[in-house]
Amino acid sequence: MAKGTGTGALETTTLRLTQALTVLAGIAALGLAAHMVLDVCLRFFANAPIEGTIEYVTYWWMPVMVFCAMAITQRRGEHIDLPMLHERLPHRMRAVATALINTATLVFVGLIGWYGVENALAQTAVGEFTSATNTLVWPTRWIVPVGIAVLVLQLIAEIKHAVQAARGKETLTTQEEVNNGDLPAF
Repeated sequence: MAKGTGTGALETTTLRLTQALTVLAGIAALGLAAHMVLDVCLRFFANAPIEGTIEYVTYWWMPVMVFCAMAITQRRGEHIDLPMLHERLPHRMRAVATALINTATLVFVGLIGWYGVENALAQTAVGEFTSATNTLVWPTRWIVPVGIAVLVLQLIAEIKHAVQAARGKETLTTQEEVNNGDLPAF
């Protein structure tokens, strides 16, 4: 574990929320697979496909899979990065770079989350549904701000950790340590 005070309330809360959303993303992946297999089987064997399959995949299964998995992807360091450059920096410079990069990411995803809340409120107010099959879709508009909110918490925890590392109070967790399960990612 990293040198310092240990895991705080922010990190613990973020971990629990991230784990819960990861479970939801996994359930959505299984639901998508089951839905598609059932649709194909019914289409092939009974000439009776499930009505609204495209809408359910587009508006229900995919948003849950994507936005619920964003925080765990960040936590595991599996978003696109430049490890060849980053890992060669001295420890404190690496920590500063991590804090700056995560702050920029925080601003960008925060804007996406803000738009997501506005969109969810607007679509909730009108009770959005698809015109082709009358599939209810407004509830899934809330997946974006929820997933982004947990990603924002994850980024804040990582920025906090990077700032502590830049001050020499903690050590940064390397991607190799996270991949090996040696140290928890913040």
